[in-house]
Amino acid sequence: MGNDSDLPLPKTGEPSTGNLASKNEVHEGVKGAQPSKLSASSTSDQGLSKNQLKKRKRWQKQLELKRRRKEQEREVKRQKAKRDGRDLDKERAEQAERERDGTGKRKRDEKWQQRMLKADSGNSFRVCFDCSFEDKMTSKEINSLSLQLRYVYAANKRSDWPVYVDVCGMN
Repeated sequence: MGNDSDLPLPKTGEPSTGNLASKNEVHEGVKGAQPSKLSASSTSDQGLSKNQLKKRKRWQKQLELKRRRKEQEREVKRQKAKRDGRDLDKERAEQAERERDGTGKRKRDEKWQQRMLKADSGNSFRVCFDCSFEDKMTSKEINSLSLQLRYVYAANKRSDWPVYVDVCGMN
């Protein structure tokens, strides 16, 4: 196999890389082995340890599995919509129109204002998160804190009785 025209073409969805035939030949002697899919990062695999290579391969496998599951879920939703007699193209057009004229955002803002009026009624209280210890935290702890604050904000926004959330001491 001297020239590139003899090489098999990559399947759709696979990245096009150099000599796929040589990778396939490596796995011919191993029973049940599948040729590995090459990624754009395979050129940097040279300096990695076996454990790092295994972790990267496992990670790429998980990403592929996640992508396939998501596609299957989308297909199930499409089929369900068709069974229910919904016109997906029409719904998408209506959604784009609402995005352009801002009606959806306006409705959400009005709903949020009504909820915050409940918080104003005196039955609610304020919650303050003091983040002045940020300089004593590692970057991992700071990331965790920011995630927790996002969870609090989202849960408060969905709550029937929201409270005022203050965050202070952030740099």
